[in-house]
Amino acid sequence: MRRKRRSREPLSPDRFNLYSSLSSLSGGLTIFTTNSDIHRVSTIVEDNTAADKVTLLHVESHKDLMSVHTFRVDSSVKSVTLHVSGTMTECILTSPSDQSQSLLNEEGPLAVIQQFQGLYRISLFPPLQPGQWKLQAKSDGHLTFNVIGDSGVDFLYYFAIVTSETHPGLARVDGNPTAGVPAFLVVVVTGLGSDIEAVKVKEASFSHATLLGLKERVFSR
Repeated sequence: MRRKRRSREPLSPDRFNLYSSLSSLSGGLTIFTTNSDIHRVSTIVEDNTAADKVTLLHVESHKDLMSVHTFRVDSSVKSVTLHVSGTMTECILTSPSDQSQSLLNEEGPLAVIQQFQGLYRISLFPPLQPGQWKLQAKSDGHLTFNVIGDSGVDFLYYFAIVTSETHPGLARVDGNPTAGVPAFLVVVVTGLGSDIEAVKVKEASFSHATLLGLKERVFSR
């Protein structure tokens, strides 16, 4: 007697969307690879799990036109690696001194690129030029950019509200701040060392803060 085989339902192409969204909101990168590339792609996992890693840029692009993104490198950053998921048709890297390199078509003085199926690993050559770098990329679809560097500088943060109790000042908020109540974002920078001039940083400053939510992204300058 033969058993009737149960037909398998086709897998939905959107079955990983939830995991990709959670990864993006937390500043991570979703990686899809093949069995033949899995050992080489493991270097990207090692890049993100190593100690003293800081995120210099994390952004997604949905346009078919050329997208332009910038990230800043200072003297505390020792090495920079770019991870791009998706399929690029053109990619141009420009240094702070306005020197450009077409990464997909030529070898150059700025960086070296490793290509996998739907994934790229770009390593900037030392010594790193401090300043603003620019990355221009063109694709037929969705791209995710993640730029990380090695740095001992880190920060701690918490929300606080003004209090006028026994000791007036700022009181730390446990959990999320209450909607409609003015709050402060207190940031403590660590890793600069006692001799700030040693890393050529005269003062710590912030150009903007990005708050990520489940439904929207809010920019506060």
